[in-house]
Amino acid sequence: MSQLFSFSLEYVFTSAVLFGGYIVLRRFIAPEVRRMCLYAILFLSLLIPQIHFSDVAWLPDKKFTSLSAETITKPLENVVIRDKTLTIAWSEDSPPDVLTVSAPVHKPEAVKKTSITDILVYIYAIITASLFGRLLLSLFALIRLYRRSDRGQIDGMTVRLVPSAPFAGASFFRHIFLNREYANSREVKTILFHERVHRDRWHSADMLISELHTVFFWFNPVAWLLRNELRINAEIEADSVASNSIAREKYISDLVAASIISPSVFITPFSSFSLKRRLKELHTPVRTNWKKIRVFIVLFVLMALVPVACTDPMDQEARYLANKSMDNISKITTTYVSHQEDTQEKDEKIISIAFFSPDQKLEKVHNLTSYPYTSTTPKTRVFVTNPNSDGLFAVMDGLSMKYAERNFLYGNDWPAVVAAAAEKGEHYDLGRSRLNEYKYCFEYDGQLPVKIKTVEDFDLETDTSRFRFQMAYEHQFEYQDRKVTRFTEAFFAPMGGKSSDPSKNQGLQIREDVRFEYDDGERLIRMRVGKESWTFQYNGDQLAGSEFYINDKRYNRREYYYNKHGLKLRTEIFNLYDEPEYTIRYSYEFYQQADI
Repeated sequence: MSQLFSFSLEYVFTSAVLFGGYIVLRRFIAPEVRRMCLYAILFLSLLIPQIHFSDVAWLPDKKFTSLSAETITKPLENVVIRDKTLTIAWSEDSPPDVLTVSAPVHKPEAVKKTSITDILVYIYAIITASLFGRLLLSLFALIRLYRRSDRGQIDGMTVRLVPSAPFAGASFFRHIFLNREYANSREVKTILFHERVHRDRWHSADMLISELHTVFFWFNPVAWLLRNELRINAEIEADSVASNSIAREKYISDLVAASIISPSVFITPFSSFSLKRRLKELHTPVRTNWKKIRVFIVLFVLMALVPVACTDPMDQEARYLANKSMDNISKITTTYVSHQEDTQEKDEKIISIAFFSPDQKLEKVHNLTSYPYTSTTPKTRVFVTNPNSDGLFAVMDGLSMKYAERNFLYGNDWPAVVAAAAEKGEHYDLGRSRLNEYKYCFEYDGQLPVKIKTVEDFDLETDTSRFRFQMAYEHQFEYQDRKVTRFTEAFFAPMGGKSSDPSKNQGLQIREDVRFEYDDGERLIRMRVGKESWTFQYNGDQLAGSEFYINDKRYNRREYYYNKHGLKLRTEIFNLYDEPEYTIRYSYEFYQQADI
């Protein structure tokens, strides 16, 4: 649920509870106090959804001190580089460290995709613009009314006399309008007393504020009820004050005689607007009974705070992270929540943890599990350079994108990045064996590698014996406009020992044939590996979604959500039936509080 949709629901709920409480208590409250209550409902319904207990309660202090080197990473026991052979040894209880080299990275641009949210925003904008246009037309009608009126004096009061007006009397802020036909009538004194109360108490401001509130929050039924109640209460308040200066029976008689419908949403008229209720209030005036209403006021305000207390902690943290960016981060942790009954007991299990040094270099990423989050074998992700944030976020989900990850991590010319690392003796895809030795041979077309041959020698020990293995890889690349379009991986036998099948002891065997497709810009939109394929969608400069296919049948899809500064908040995973399957949540720790 987006923050905007969540706010809208909380706003509607809060306004409904508060307005419902007002309706219950209205008969115990005088018109002057009702006006304050209606304003309180209007502003509290907008304020309460923005209040979150997390701001003062559950969120920890975000001012972290720098982590020590021991807590960030464990050093390798031995690293020896000889020409293009790299020998790496590490203890069995310590995973390989992160290798980083400086290399140019290219972040793919994105193309705007129209979503359901965009359509709803367009609908909201159209309706809001229409209502605002209607309001402007009413204002223009009022201006025309003012221009065709004449200034006059009646009983020492300055008025605007309007010929053939569709009302007896009306007011707009400091101006009182009077139908010229009523200038010499017996009701004129009553009308002017009534309109003077509207003028002196600025009831036109009530009309204007309630109309603007309805224009922008038209989707909330309570906004319309609130607007009508403010208009009715303004009339009741004017009736209450004016009737104290004129005999009540005469005032009621004049009110009925001069009742005409109002021509404008802006003006407060002497009219028949809710006449029956106004007459009832004149016959039985109400005084505020604070003893009866104070307990109920507290009760309804507490009820309105229910959405605040029930807000999901991660939604609260998302609001906290609304203005955060990829600055001063010390650690990123991803956890998952399952929407499937058979796996919900595993909720909040950690997927990955990324560690950053104080200078914002990515030190390492520990993947503790992967989709469908049943794996319990942790592994350390190794990067040949500080990755793009889109790529880092992709691997933090525990969702494999295979070789497409490299496009997001390093750019669409990623073979040049990994080749540069290999040239320096750093293997870009470390294995899991205890002792590995790598030898490389490169072929280039300009600055882009077209072939990388790798010979890997490693030993594997068991309790009783030790085996020597050798694996030879050959990676070939094809490009278009510096973007890799094809990648093939092959390996050579022998792989160690002898096989009864001679074909397995010699020759080149193709293991992967990967195809990449791009749009007209720099955006990767599809990758295919055998029977599997991935498609990618974008929003602005960010990866907004992806889909995974097997034999061209969609297996799952993912939606990615960020704040306005590019900090990822969560990933939503949907199964092949398009039902919610998992939510991947992101939490952040910072070295210091960042003011953005």
